[in-house]
Amino acid sequence: MSQVSRIILLAIFLSVTFSPKAYSNIPGSDTLQGYEISIQLKPFKSTTVFLAHYFGGQLLVDATATLDDKSGAVFKGLSKLHPGIYLVYEETNRGVIDFLIDDDQHFSVNAEFGDYYQTINFFHSAENEMLKVYKQYMAYKEADIVNYKQQLSASASYTDSVIIIRKLVEIDDSIQLYRENLVSKNPGTFLSTLLTALKEPVLPVRLQNPLNARDSSEAKFYTLSHFWDGVNFWDGRLLYTPFFHAKAEKYFSEIVDRKADSAIKQIDWIMGTAVASEIMTQFMLEKLLFGSMYHKLKWDDAVFIHLFEKYVASKSYPWLQPDVRKTLTDYAYTLMANNKGTKAWEISLPGLDGNKKSLSAGKGKYTLLCFWDVTCSHCRETLPVLDSFYKASWKEKGLNLYAVSIESEGTREDWLNYIKQHHLEEWTHVYNSIADDREQAEKGKPLPLQLYNIWYFPSFFLLDEEKHFMAKKLSYPQIAELIYSILSKK
Repeated sequence: MSQVSRIILLAIFLSVTFSPKAYSNIPGSDTLQGYEISIQLKPFKSTTVFLAHYFGGQLLVDATATLDDKSGAVFKGLSKLHPGIYLVYEETNRGVIDFLIDDDQHFSVNAEFGDYYQTINFFHSAENEMLKVYKQYMAYKEADIVNYKQQLSASASYTDSVIIIRKLVEIDDSIQLYRENLVSKNPGTFLSTLLTALKEPVLPVRLQNPLNARDSSEAKFYTLSHFWDGVNFWDGRLLYTPFFHAKAEKYFSEIVDRKADSAIKQIDWIMGTAVASEIMTQFMLEKLLFGSMYHKLKWDDAVFIHLFEKYVASKSYPWLQPDVRKTLTDYAYTLMANNKGTKAWEISLPGLDGNKKSLSAGKGKYTLLCFWDVTCSHCRETLPVLDSFYKASWKEKGLNLYAVSIESEGTREDWLNYIKQHHLEEWTHVYNSIADDREQAEKGKPLPLQLYNIWYFPSFFLLDEEKHFMAKKLSYPQIAELIYSILSKK
């Protein structure tokens, strides 16, 4: 974005849309219970006034009151409001006040609206007094900008136009400096958090007019790397603003590379801190999952599969209803059935007869790769059930089973006895002993558990005929459902 075009973005409060749910209050509030906001809205009397908040841009009403004959009213409640940007407005929309609500939720605001003026004063709210000063400064600068833009549109001289544009750039620079000083002098305040989140990266001078493909690529990477500078994704207050949704939309739609590896890297980086906030987790996952599912985000199918496997398949959320989970699961299975991913890493370990059996040597349309431990009770329960499905239909439809037993407290004899006891000999079994791991480590080679990032048993991977990943680390019910879905379609 050029310096001149950035000048237009002066106001904090923009308008976008999102569908919110009911969320709990965040911790860290002050010792006073609930909220109490006294207002005076002159010259309005005996009229209904509304207290409302933004969520992703949509304005939602929290409470109503009636102004008395002195233009006064009080909004109060036993539970605290979620911190964010709020409005008070009367029913004719002629009087509107916007302000911040954070931990301090007991304050007063007096406002008077005339034909050509308005005055607003806050009491017992240092945060909103600071916001008031900031908005006054921005109003003065906006008046200057409007004046210079009118001069620019009327200018017939190239020289005059250059001078006016320089003035506009100077105003923009002064605004940026003012914001930076405000943030640095008031760290930790809600207003500083908002101004930081509003800021967009400014390219270095040499990249503002790229001369070649390398410059363009570097400029794009710079924007990607600095788009969220200073923003903490665990801060759920950002969602209760009219601009954060639009900023996230722009980032995922325009800034993030469409290549699956690049998109996944950025998603995991954001979710790494967003998961600390339930509300931010919901916001991000809904945006990413449904944006991918309905192709609003033009990403490869591998991105949705990654989102499902890492953030949905093995996790539960109070906001993720069973019918929605089923929709996501069904769609993920459809993609997995047709997805050609990266090739599985080779495994070659001793089998039942002591000779090495490699994963790549297996023949079949599909291979179910299983990591398990004979001392794992869940594994001991799951494998016989899996075998019954295998013998009933999976085997005749071209699916092989390659099971890697990881030695822990059990022994090779325990492994052999378990397989014999449950008649699992038709599988391809290999044994990953502690001695095998030691030998691999001494050679500087990664262990199977490291290659496949295994931290729980049993873990299942579905591979296609060429041993490419189709699904990774799904639970037993999920992998069974996926296999049935694939084989029934085939």
